[in-house]
Amino acid sequence: MIALCSCSHYVFAQKRLITSGNPSPIGISLNEYTPKIFKSLDALPESVRAIAVNHLRERIGNDFYSRLEFVSGSSIDIEEYLRINPGTKWKVHSYELVFRYADSTHGLKEYYARTRLDIDGEVIAEIDLPEISKFPQKADIISVDKAADLAKSRGFKSDKMTIRFRYDENVGSFVWRFESFGGEDRFTASTKVLIVDAHSGQILKDAIETGIK
Repeated sequence: MIALCSCSHYVFAQKRLITSGNPSPIGISLNEYTPKIFKSLDALPESVRAIAVNHLRERIGNDFYSRLEFVSGSSIDIEEYLRINPGTKWKVHSYELVFRYADSTHGLKEYYARTRLDIDGEVIAEIDLPEISKFPQKADIISVDKAADLAKSRGFKSDKMTIRFRYDENVGSFVWRFESFGGEDRFTASTKVLIVDAHSGQILKDAIETGIK
């Protein structure tokens, strides 16, 4: 599967507005298969729509659900998909839905969250949003400015760092992720990484990540 994302560079002299995620309703490679695209939840079968919306409301609560904007969706004819891609090993979804969340007051211009459903509307891939109904404090985020101040206090330079906003399923929270070039040699490159819980401001990771060039 291919995950698609975007990020924004942090420039201290500019207004900080971060965009994260991808609005495309095709979030993974489907090879030669082309799904149907739709722009309204009303395009879903009524029973599927009801199950999907009820699940979202139960997970994130009615108030946060009202803050989401449906962007687009895609549907897959699984029988046709498997005919074209007979070697598929993963569980193919019938529907993929993308929602937009924004909090410009705190520097988040837009964040795209997605979920994938089976033919009946049951979840195959959970939406990448916190379980706010159980943890209501996760309905709010700290500003990118506050998170950037934490990064600066840990040695990050404002003109040389990249900011990403994402959902971390390991902690069930939104996070601000800061990255800056750490160095390289002939075979490897290192990146300085700071991950901040976007709800509490707690530092979850402050480390150097090294990979092969």
